[in-house]
Amino acid sequence: MEAKSLQVDFALARNGVFSELNGFIGARVPVMVTIIVMAAVSVLVMGMALFSPAIAANSMSSTILPPDQPQPFDSIRHPSLLCMAPVKLFGVVIAAPHGGFDMRAPWIAREAAAISGAGFLSGTGWRVTSAERFINVNRPTQAPFILGVRQSREVITPAAEAVFRAWSAMMPVAAGIQTLPVPLYVEIHGHSRKGPSGRTMDVVEVATVNISRQTCLILREKLLFFLRRAGGRPVPVFFQMRDKYFTIPGEKGKIPFRWSAMGARTIGSLAGDRVVRAVHIELPPSARKSPVQRRAWARAIAELVEWMTLIYGK
Repeated sequence: MEAKSLQVDFALARNGVFSELNGFIGARVPVMVTIIVMAAVSVLVMGMALFSPAIAANSMSSTILPPDQPQPFDSIRHPSLLCMAPVKLFGVVIAAPHGGFDMRAPWIAREAAAISGAGFLSGTGWRVTSAERFINVNRPTQAPFILGVRQSREVITPAAEAVFRAWSAMMPVAAGIQTLPVPLYVEIHGHSRKGPSGRTMDVVEVATVNISRQTCLILREKLLFFLRRAGGRPVPVFFQMRDKYFTIPGEKGKIPFRWSAMGARTIGSLAGDRVVRAVHIELPPSARKSPVQRRAWARAIAELVEWMTLIYGK
């Protein structure tokens, strides 16, 4: 991808996103500071586009982040985007668009990328309810607020479109390729979904793009195998392609699968014009709170991605 096209996208993000975030969206973020933040990200991405992927990726080649300390990926003070090119698995991106909201999901994605050698992409601070800012990043929508209350519906807005354009422009850069679609794209999210009992459900929900039902079954087995091998505590894993409803101990009746990533699969980062294959993983709090579990899940996801590149190619 040419640097010029990236510059145009980031110009749109700077001029459109932050003026609106400080306007009708109600984000309480200083305009000049946020412009500097996005400009810095723009320079980073431009540099990656101008130099070879291997050189651009040197900064992430062996970084192991301490999982027991707060990470900049979870900061909500200023909205930002960050991408790092791959060092080994070109054409593969591990992403987390909701840093600061899906707590510690970006750390897991970043660590999995560092372990596997895949590219990394994250968004932080775009979903802050207290600031009445709820931009989805991985699709061109946001949730509106009425009298300070976030609404459940999504609407397409110029600000959300500008952020999504920037995210889309960074996807091939993070993959170390020239243009979309990304051959293998993995998004890490976090949920706190409550079951009929009112307790948070300790389950993982996985949505996929262009992956067969049979392969989903194998992916579940592989993911749990890699998790155990990494010293993690296995939890039920359900796939949207196979498990429209599921049952779990301690909850009554059949529970419908929720996190299907319909918006992202239809008009966002998981749409067919942006990815060849994709995996969208929703992790429960138990996978993200404990440093031991975070490490285990990061390694398990890294090994799953490496295994997928073997069966699908890079």
